[in-house]
Amino acid sequence: KDLEVKSLLLGYNTGNQTNPGFLVIGTNQGIKQIDLSKPGDYQQFYLKKGDWFGYYSKQKRPANSFIFINRGEPIYLQNNAPYIYIYADINNKEVKKGDTFTYELSALGFPLNLEINKVSELLRYVNYLNIPDGLLVARGTKIQSPGIEEFIPKDHAVELYIQKPFTSLPMTLPVRIQNLNPRWSAGLFLIKGYGDFGTGENLYRPLTVSLTGHAYIPLYADWSAATWIVAGQPIVAGKRGTNLFIQVTLLQRNFEKWYVAVNNPTNKIITATLHQTMDLPGLTFPSQTITLKPGEYKVLKY
Repeated sequence: KDLEVKSLLLGYNTGNQTNPGFLVIGTNQGIKQIDLSKPGDYQQFYLKKGDWFGYYSKQKRPANSFIFINRGEPIYLQNNAPYIYIYADINNKEVKKGDTFTYELSALGFPLNLEINKVSELLRYVNYLNIPDGLLVARGTKIQSPGIEEFIPKDHAVELYIQKPFTSLPMTLPVRIQNLNPRWSAGLFLIKGYGDFGTGENLYRPLTVSLTGHAYIPLYADWSAATWIVAGQPIVAGKRGTNLFIQVTLLQRNFEKWYVAVNNPTNKIITATLHQTMDLPGLTFPSQTITLKPGEYKVLKY
């Protein structure tokens, strides 16, 4: 129903009074550091999309450091140190039925054994997320996406090459691919580099596609001199086949055997043309048009 929003609290941090640290806020106005060991004065800081805030500690006791990048609508932080509150920027706003507000943060957390004790260390990671060293896009299109390297695929796949950071940054680079079909198998082909499934060349593993059509990939750029990947959906259907389920499975790690099958889960006959989009060892799938009855399951390669 229609109403007036006095204020909308989105989250808060209770702080650590025995081990206080520093809040760092980055906007196009510059960088501001706040000592959380001193009582807060209710000062507010406006953060639009792409602005960020972080935390680190100089104390001898270990503490995790964090970076949060605003990916949604404008918010503001309120300094009640040691408490920090996050509010939506809609105070005293009249809203009508159906109005929305999007709150989204990209978060990067650091382990205890990775010491960060000054602002410049946090900035290294923020700057790298904005412009990764030596990133080349051989296939697909990179789009602006704060805190995440995001890509629109070309024919359902992307190809990326990235060199090792100029100075060591022991972090995974978050990559997201959009516009994928959650009914079709997706995979990551590591041509060269390091992955969470091994080190070396020519390694393949499946990817999960969310219901919104996104796939997420961690790139371990700092673990290898260079990383080269192709990721996406190896076999796809045309517009008439968007409701089909397409399964593509590597059965042997030496790439000698693949399994490809399709299923029509609808109550209507579907005729669609399938084709291969990714050049993968051992997988040869000529373009073909198939017709499936309602509920029919067909193995195309085994």
